[in-house]
Amino acid sequence: MSDNLRVTSPIPKNENNIKQIRPLTQTPNLNTVEQIKPNLKQGQEAEANKNAFDFLLSKDSVFAKFMEQLKTTPELSQSLPQLMQIAKLLAQNPKTANKVEQLLYQNLYKSINMNKNDILNNLVFQQKNQTKFNSLLFQSLRELANQTQDNNLNLRLAKFLKAYDGYFSLPNTMQAIKYDLAQIRSQIIPPYSTNLHELENKLITTKPSNNVDLNITLLTEEILPFLKKYVGQTNDMGKTRNQIALLMHHIARLDISSKENLIEKFESLLNYCNYNMNLGNESLLALKNMFGDAINKQTHAEQNHFFEALINILAQDPNNSTKIPSAIITDTLNSLLLDNSVHMPYTHLFLPIIFGDRFMFSEIWLEKQDFDDDSSSANPAGKPRHILLEFNIENLGSFEASIEFLDKDISIDLNYPETLKTKQNEISKTIAEIFSQNGFNTEKIVLSTETAIPVKQRLLHKIQERKYAIDVTI
Repeated sequence: MSDNLRVTSPIPKNENNIKQIRPLTQTPNLNTVEQIKPNLKQGQEAEANKNAFDFLLSKDSVFAKFMEQLKTTPELSQSLPQLMQIAKLLAQNPKTANKVEQLLYQNLYKSINMNKNDILNNLVFQQKNQTKFNSLLFQSLRELANQTQDNNLNLRLAKFLKAYDGYFSLPNTMQAIKYDLAQIRSQIIPPYSTNLHELENKLITTKPSNNVDLNITLLTEEILPFLKKYVGQTNDMGKTRNQIALLMHHIARLDISSKENLIEKFESLLNYCNYNMNLGNESLLALKNMFGDAINKQTHAEQNHFFEALINILAQDPNNSTKIPSAIITDTLNSLLLDNSVHMPYTHLFLPIIFGDRFMFSEIWLEKQDFDDDSSSANPAGKPRHILLEFNIENLGSFEASIEFLDKDISIDLNYPETLKTKQNEISKTIAEIFSQNGFNTEKIVLSTETAIPVKQRLLHKIQERKYAIDVTI
């Protein structure tokens, strides 16, 4: 009986002469609708396509994330001077910090008391150590690659660079692996966390260059299978999975970081230069000697007291530091990381200084060199390079300079404080003398007390100009 019950309402009959809707016998011809296209010229159409591509690219692109972070991160001139002032107070007041912290702050404060030679040496150190590949060996290999334009040579060179970077980053890589395992252990449940801790303790962190194979074997044959088993049994797809992916990345770096791999990749590079490029014996011997010098230079790396002291402060856990606000440390770290992005068109040098009993914070932005595809020249003829300079002197004010130079000809626009307007001629004369002493011909010096265009705004403009170019030079 229940099967005969009506579930839906009956369709009513046509009452009161209500007109029913009849189905169409023919579908409308959509082809008759004229398609209207904008009448664009060739240049306008290319620009429209470019804008459409930008719209698709910008939503979650790396470049968009970089621009967003750059716009929201406070400038280094805001966070680092605050850190230095706090360090000064803590260094001079023993009661405000324990002995270990006070020593860190005292070292940082002492390191910024500089004379003229110290200032120059610190800036040169920053410029030279922007990359790990800064010795004569890599300058020669860079010139060889630019001259030959050989893709097979570039492949062997890339493998050698990976091995070189991996070998001299071994301590940091092992430290990163230990950190990854500690993070994973804190996120997983017992007894898995206990078992992972036992496996982690088997890793050899002393003299990592002598124990690469042992650590790789332990990681790939015991630790990774254990984590695979954990994920399979618990179906953990949250933060732990992301941390395991990062651990895999660091293990892959460790796998190419042995001394034997470095020597093998260098010999492969030399053999290609010898048999495929017919490089002479003298050139090969010179490369071998430069390789030895580069190894010795990295083994006995140049030290810098200011950066050592600064890194020791920044390496502290910002969440546990009660003396320096975590926001200042985080902003400083983010700013330094953004400086090393492939999208950054300038090399950023900075220096907090106590000079003549005055605190001064200075920043220099050096425009990176552009390499043409059709030329090995680092700076195409007729194209000047730019330097942006900004420094703030305690109780005096801010100075901003834009410098443009080509070969030995130089032009400068300088904005200085209103209080120094009576010394304009003296300032202009001194600037010309400084450049003349260093072999430059000063073509133009423009001085002004008006507010200059902010450096950050100029950086954003330059980055937008080069948004389709990234810096991957060695």
